[in-house]
Amino acid sequence: MNLAQDLKEEAAERMQLIGLSLDVVDLLLEKDIIRQSKPHKYACEALSPEQIERIKEFEISRHVLVYFVVRSFTSIGTMDAFLYVSNCPDDWELERKQLTEKTCMAYVYNYDKPDYSGVSSIKFELTDNGGLRRA
Repeated sequence: MNLAQDLKEEAAERMQLIGLSLDVVDLLLEKDIIRQSKPHKYACEALSPEQIERIKEFEISRHVLVYFVVRSFTSIGTMDAFLYVSNCPDDWELERKQLTEKTCMAYVYNYDKPDYSGVSSIKFELTDNGGLRRA
């Protein structure tokens, strides 16, 4: 069993399950490129080098695979929600079920108040531009 490959395949399945475009899925599968949705456009866009570094740190520390980022601007700061696959295959079925209910666990990084960052349950919606936004 190759956990890294299993994580990537599970991420692709989740991305398709929530309705992200096959182009976005293929970027992850073929080039390890993660996309994000930002407010106002809600289309799938490239990450900044700072975001990529933060994701890598999170993946290494938690042994997970981030597959998409949802940016939001809130009253408590600018936040990135990292949608990820846990390293516990036994949990994947339940996590997929949550996705069908437009809910998932995500690591939410708060740029303005980093101490407020952490894993949280979020609700999301697919946008007309093919991205996601927090509901």
